[in-house]
Amino acid sequence: MSELLTCPRCGPGHGLVVSVDRIEARRVLEGRLACPGCDARYPVSRGLIDFGAAAAGGRARTDAAASRPRPAGRDASAPSPGAEDAVRVAALLGLGEGGGAVLLGRGLEAAAARVAELGEGVEVLCLASDRGEGRAQGEEGGAPRVTRLAGVAEEALPLHGRRLRGAALLGGSPEALREAARVVRPGGRVTVLRPTFDLESSEDVPLRTLAEGASAAVAERTGP
Repeated sequence: MSELLTCPRCGPGHGLVVSVDRIEARRVLEGRLACPGCDARYPVSRGLIDFGAAAAGGRARTDAAASRPRPAGRDASAPSPGAEDAVRVAALLGLGEGGGAVLLGRGLEAAAARVAELGEGVEVLCLASDRGEGRAQGEEGGAPRVTRLAGVAEEALPLHGRRLRGAALLGGSPEALREAARVVRPGGRVTVLRPTFDLESSEDVPLRTLAEGASAAVAERTGP
């Protein structure tokens, strides 16, 4: 997964170097990611990459990076995701065959393991609301083929552009939709469960709406 990630301080285009302390089934469970540009170091513990706990490097954070949105917690009044959400996400993203990586936004971490099971060969990146949510008690390394990212805002993803097979948001926002479209490759899908805004209103987003309703909306990434 390290080849998909970028430095949240330096922004898209600035890749990270991984140092491994412990690895299982090609997944880094313990180690760190380092940015060659700003020398920031992001710890990896039990399969969770904590972008909010970076050790400061030799350079100061740039003004552009400092102005990025800070991660926000999910509305406590919103319903929690369940097994039906995982099935719906897998179906809407078309994960029935083929591999690739998909992103699950904030609030969908509990569905990540099931999504990985439903998509053969699919790797799941999910945004963690905190360091404990979505991981079963006593499950040291989390679920297979699931990488959890902490300290990340949906509006400023530490990911290279046009690399992912698909992305799913819960509720979301126009800004989060725009960022999801940036990281999904052309022909990939972006779905929003329980959308709180009209996808058609985001005219500058390179997406073609395939279906839209009160419970879910799905669109295809367009462009080169």
